[in-house]
Amino acid sequence: MPKRRDKSEPPGSSAAGTVMLLIAVVYAAFPQLRNWYLVAAATGVGLVLTFIGSGRVYRPAVTQVSDAIICRYNPWREGTFYLAAIGLPLFGSMTIAWGSMADRGSPTFWRALGVLMIVSASIPIFVLFRQSRSTLLRISPGALSVSTPEHQRTVEIPRAAVQAVTATTGRLGNGAAAPVTQINYQSKDSAGGGTRTVLFGPTNTKKIAWLTVEQSDLLAGLQAWKDGDPNDSGLMDRVEQLLCGSRPATSDSGTH
Repeated sequence: MPKRRDKSEPPGSSAAGTVMLLIAVVYAAFPQLRNWYLVAAATGVGLVLTFIGSGRVYRPAVTQVSDAIICRYNPWREGTFYLAAIGLPLFGSMTIAWGSMADRGSPTFWRALGVLMIVSASIPIFVLFRQSRSTLLRISPGALSVSTPEHQRTVEIPRAAVQAVTATTGRLGNGAAAPVTQINYQSKDSAGGGTRTVLFGPTNTKKIAWLTVEQSDLLAGLQAWKDGDPNDSGLMDRVEQLLCGSRPATSDSGTH
């Protein structure tokens, strides 16, 4: 399973995973420290951070329905969800185990901290599922239908109103940058018909809607849709292939 090319992984996840695996080795190697429950938990967290916490897309959340293509955020296909659902509870279990075997300090503190970490895993899981319910990109031959947390409603953008589809950069909550796909369109709701922007990307910000689609593939698919002939019967199939990361077969229309 390949990594996301858009690099949306939590910063330092691979390094943190390596550290956790080293901790597991140390606890397994020394009899005075050995606690197999702790070793198993450290190994599990290390593997989650190294392999799952790297922002993988297991399969793009792209579905073709009739003459339209629907793109969504699907937490089941994102590594971040498993990091929250598995990694955090495992780390909390490690902390509880450490509190149980600690012969100095405050075992009660470590146990309470572990329970808090396990309970707190529900917060990112809730956020991810809320994103999956509030984010939608529906692509039809004549229009885009967009639903984002920022809009709080579905906005229909006619093909003629789309001015540009471009690649830009969004800012993660920790200050790091990630690729984003920007759609500029002419809005009838604005006074004088001003230009508005909608952003799709793998970033954890309120103004950018999340989609389980590689950003390079999303950009290629939307550009092919914008530049294509809406009366071309094969257009939507080519757009779907691009969104899923496949190069469409060469056709007479010259679509790339």
